[in-house]
Order: sequence, then structure tokens, then C-alpha cells
Amino acid sequence: MTQTRQSYASMCDVTAEQAIPFAQHRVAPTVRFDLPPGTVLASADSHLLEPADWRDRMPSEFRDRAPRAWMDDDGLMRYSYDGVEVIDHFGACVSTGREGISDVEIRIADMDAEGIAKDLLFPQWSFAILAGVSEAHADAPGRNPDYAMAYIRAYNSYVAEVCARYPDRIYGLGILNFWDPKTAVDNIAEIKDLGLKGLIMPTSPPSVRYNDAHLEPLWDAIEASGLPLTFHVGERVDMSGLGTLGTGLMQNFHPYRKLWSLLTFSGILERHPDLQVVFTEGQLHWVPGALQDADQFYSSFGSLMQPRLGKAPSAYWHQNCYATFQEDPVGLGMLAEIGADRVLWSTDYPHSESVVGRCQEAAHAVAQVTSDDDARAILGGNTMRLFDLT
Repeated sequence: MTQTRQSYASMCDVTAEQAIPFAQHRVAPTVRFDLPPGTVLASADSHLLEPADWRDRMPSEFRDRAPRAWMDDDGLMRYSYDGVEVIDHFGACVSTGREGISDVEIRIADMDAEGIAKDLLFPQWSFAILAGVSEAHADAPGRNPDYAMAYIRAYNSYVAEVCARYPDRIYGLGILNFWDPKTAVDNIAEIKDLGLKGLIMPTSPPSVRYNDAHLEPLWDAIEASGLPLTFHVGERVDMSGLGTLGTGLMQNFHPYRKLWSLLTFSGILERHPDLQVVFTEGQLHWVPGALQDADQFYSSFGSLMQPRLGKAPSAYWHQNCYATFQEDPVGLGMLAEIGADRVLWSTDYPHSESVVGRCQEAAHAVAQVTSDDDARAILGGNTMRLFDLT
């Protein structure tokens, strides 16, 4: 295991001469590509690094167990919350990337250099906490639900403070209590009062089943709020054995076939036609295959499928759902099946798989294979409309 950890730490030594350098080594572009007139580049997925020490932001009863982060001797980030420790196996240099992940002034300078007008911010290591709070036992979300709720409130206040510095450039999303539907209305009201633009819930919480009947008030409250609900990759990755990094990446970035199917076949999307769900950083190409298979299975298994739906499963994708991507020529080639109005471009600032340093090039690639109207929508219009970015 030590050898594996050291290999991750050594990744930080890469140089800008490599073909695809890590984000921290990339040079800001000096050119602009021709994009369709009126195009506004708005990223539907970028990241903000949480503070390393939350003692000043957590209630007094939790300060001795407040979340904190540090780098160990092997170059791995470690996170601790409420007595639980989590390791970021991808390595700090790969996961966090450029200084703009925490320094807002540097982030805005990077956005200006790349021609990015607006940026939607997701957390960085809070995804581990979101997964962890529901892991300890099956009948309650974690060791201390009150602690988890305190952290959620602290994070939401923090991201709102950051975004208030550049209110027309960067926009935050609020983490939502996903295990106790009794809190949903008040929690969403708090998120709205903070000026946040959408909601975040974990993709696959281990002890919470989104199709449980007792969670129906949660879905009712989300729909009534008018705020988009986002899911993001990066919660639970198996990093053991040979081929660890490649296998972990393949697992990490493709979790949505199961989640979309659950929301669809359980009738959640049918019962909540105004619910808008965004599957973030899973690319586009999974969508057509999932829609095709869902319709075929629903037809083939007939009355065994319960509940019965009023439409073919694929119809609920076009009614309720969206997907984000950075670069996905395969997915863009199937845009007719996905729907240009269901696609949101993103930079994924500042991760290694991001288009940092190549945002103009990546945006131009989209414009080359779509109509001008579709390019304007995909590269920013859909994101600004859905999240009400002014």
C-alpha cells in the first residue's frame, strides 16, 4: 500500500512539458476562438475547496470534532469529521489543482483569461462527508445527524459568503438534508435565503434509499422550491489492488445509470413533473444507451414493472433531467437522442480531467458539431436559464 501511496504523491512532480499536464501546470490561453454570436460561457460544474479547519464555523458542542483537512507524508489529503477519517486516494495535487480552488481572486483571473463569464461552484471534499453521514448504521444517517446538519448549515453559509464577493460571476449550491424529510422545507428556505442557486444531494448514500415512501415529502419540497437538484460524481471509490487509479476513475465518473433508473422506475419523476435533476460530471454518452434500455425493459417485462408509468421511461429524461460534460465528442454525436436543451457544458475547474487552460478550445469543439442555437444553449444558455444566473 505504501508503494501505491508514493506513486500518487509522485504525480505532483509532473512538468508542463508533458502532453496533458495536470491543471496546476497549465498555462492560461492567450487566444479566443470564434464562437456563435451571443455565446456566454457559463460552467455548470466547478469546485470550491472548503476551509481546512471548521472549528470557528461549527456550533460550540461540535467544535472539538469539527471537520478538518491535512496532507499526510504520502501526499494524500486526509479529512476528519465527527471522529471519522477519510483519505483522498487521488492525491491532493490531482484533486485540488490550481490555487483558484480556494483563492477567489485567482479563480476570477483564471475565468477572465479563459473567457468564462459565470461559474457554478460545487464542494470539493464535502462529498466524502455527505456519503459518510449515512454510513454508520442503516436506520439513521451517521453517528450524529445533528452534527451532519450543523455541517450542512456551516457549508451553505460559507459558500454563500464566497459567492457574495462576485455575485455576477460565481454562484453556490446548497447541500440539502437528504435523510429527514421533516427538515426539507425549512432547509430549502435557508438555502434560498442565502441566495444559493440549487440543491446538492449525494448520488448513492449507503443507508438512504431515495425511493422509500417516507421520503416523498422531500421530493415534494424540492419540486415546490423551483431549485434544480444536482448530483455529483466522486463520493465512494474503491481504490484497492492493481489498476487502482484507472479502475477508480472508471467507477467514479459513471454512477448515473442506476440513479436515473431509480428516480424514473420508482415514479419519482412522474409524480414530480416540475422537478429538475442535474447529473453532474458523468458526461453525456451514458444517456442514450440508458434511455434505449429502459424503454426496452419496460416494454419487455410488462406488468411486472411496478409502479406502472404513464409514459415510456425515456420521456422522463426529457421532462426532468440534464447532464453536464467537459469534452464528450461521442455524446455530442448522439445529441438528437439526448436533447440539446438537456445538456450543460462545464469546465470542472480545477481538476485534472478539467478543460482548464483549454476552455476556448473545448467550447469551440462544441460549436463545430452543433448549430449556433444549440451551441449557445449548451455552452451557457441552458445553465443560466436552469439556475437563474443573472
